[in-house]
Amino acid sequence: RHDEQAQLARERQGQVAELTQALAKLEEEKSVLVGRHDEQAQLARERAEQVETLSKALAKLEEEKSVLAGRHDEQAQLARERQGQIEVLTQVLAKLEEEKSVLAGRQAEAERLAAERLGQINELQQQIQTHQQLSQEEKVRAEAQLNLIKDMLTRDAVL
Repeated sequence: RHDEQAQLARERQGQVAELTQALAKLEEEKSVLVGRHDEQAQLARERAEQVETLSKALAKLEEEKSVLAGRHDEQAQLARERQGQIEVLTQVLAKLEEEKSVLAGRQAEAERLAAERLGQINELQQQIQTHQQLSQEEKVRAEAQLNLIKDMLTRDAVL
């Protein structure tokens, strides 16, 4: 029975040694797992910080995108307004060009009429001058005839 007890003690001693080794191995694995867990926790914290940083950057970019979209809309509206102004000014310019053309035609007609009238005035002045010259010549002849008649009357009266 003592042998059984000794056998049992040896078995138990073997089991204790195995369990001690298993415990040491488990403690080692636990330490490795705790290290890995700490690394994973640190990595998770770093990732959480990165997610937070990226989320803030994304929110900022979304805000900037919104501001830029607003500016783009303003510029597009301004471009449409400017295009409308260009169209209006182009129409005004075309109308002014048309009016300029009409006025140029009227001016040319007025210049033609003025030249024609000037020709008529010159012709009439020439006619007046000729008429005045003829009248002067007639006057001179009439005076000469009157003087001749006076002379004849004075000679007749003397005779």
